[in-house]
Amino acid sequence: MYELLEVESRGNGNGVNLNKMRKDGYVPGVVFGKEMDSLAIKISEMKLLKQLSHKAKIIELMVDGKNKLLVNIESIQKHAVSGKILHVSFLKINADKKTTVTVPIVLTGHSHGVTATGTVSQAFETLTISGLPKDLPDSIAIDVSHLQLHAKIHMSEIKLPTGVSLADKHDHETVVISIHATKEAEEEPVAKTVTEGGEDKTEGAAEAAPAAKKAEKSAEA
Repeated sequence: MYELLEVESRGNGNGVNLNKMRKDGYVPGVVFGKEMDSLAIKISEMKLLKQLSHKAKIIELMVDGKNKLLVNIESIQKHAVSGKILHVSFLKINADKKTTVTVPIVLTGHSHGVTATGTVSQAFETLTISGLPKDLPDSIAIDVSHLQLHAKIHMSEIKLPTGVSLADKHDHETVVISIHATKEAEEEPVAKTVTEGGEDKTEGAAEAAPAAKKAEKSAEA
């Protein structure tokens, strides 16, 4: 049911050379939880990158080929310049108890409002949700195809799988998605018309013409 990632336990003392471990193709990590002592592990960098590409938030760790642990990928530390993964932390969870994860929002469909010179504004890239591990999705899809110009989607309108709820930190009245008019659409073009005699009939210019003629007559007098 859950994707499986093989890991190895490792030493956690002062004699452990983490840089050498990384040069050998491993990523150091740790597993922690309320019902266990912290467990220092190392993971094949290649296997870890493959696992992360699947976007699964909850996975099973196979420790030393014999012990399985259900975990949530809690945090990933990366090098500031190279982006290389330096460390990963896993939180042990219970399959029979609700847990909380943060998952990405994925927009689906093509908004009618966008085709009408509008643009999609997304206030949040992720959502924090709660539920049993088996019910938690790897992402939340929001369909925007029905949205017209100036339409909005609030937290309370997001459709979640059965058994899944928004975390308490989210205000249900917060706007998540909105369709705004583009700057070009808001600026109305000025209509300009020129007569055969070359007279400018542009709106505004037509109003200014009588005033200009009146000023000319006053000057002649």
